Amino acid sequence: FCRKWAQREEPKRKKTPGVKPGPKPVIPDTELKALAAKVKNKRFMSAERVRHDYVNPKTGKAVAKRTAQKRLHDAGLKPVRVRRCCFLSKAHREGREWFANLCRKEDWTKWIFTDEKWFYIGGTKGNEKMWVSMQDPDPE
Repeated sequence: FCRKWAQREEPKRKKTPGVKPGPKPVIPDTELKALAAKVKNKRFMSAERVRHDYVNPKTGKAVAKRTAQKRLHDAGLKPVRVRRCCFLSKAHREGREWFANLCRKEDWTKWIFTDEKWFYIGGTKGNEKMWVSMQDPDPE
């Protein structure tokens, strides 16, 4: 059996250039520009949110998150983590420096220091990602 299996001849499939094997994509190529425009360089716009705009004709439900991700890749986009920018402007820094110089001679034994916890309310999260063009992965 093994010898026959190893020596078998498989029918050669003709490859058509530009055509992927398998079933047609649920989100057609004609929709890729519109799909990319919805998410490109927009914060909080994920494949999870966009997937609800497209319906799988076989099931009648929204397409899978992974399907939307694959089509966004096909559109020439990639997900990148949003960079946090510096929140202090030059004026803020100068104001802090002025306050520090003003309080330099203060008797700090009269002060009580406590631990602080910072968090975001409706702001940037640590794992926030956005879809950007592969040619310009670091947009401003």
